[in-house]
Amino acid sequence: MTTTKPSRVAERRGKVLSTVLFGSRWLQVPLYLGLIVAQCVYVVHFMVELVHLVTGTMTLNEESIMLIVLGLID
Repeated sequence: MTTTKPSRVAERRGKVLSTVLFGSRWLQVPLYLGLIVAQCVYVVHFMVELVHLVTGTMTLNEESIMLIVLGLID
């Protein structure tokens, strides 16, 4: 029985492939940063609508309150 060792070329290809795959995660950084910014915008908008709901509780009618709450859920 002879065991074959991987050739230097095969080892090098494997090393290059793993380096490329591991390094490609940095391509996702701008996407994640964009998603974080978008989520912050949604949180600010949610807080503004929540303040609008709380401050207008006594003056808003039932239909308006329901629409604001549905807007918060959406």
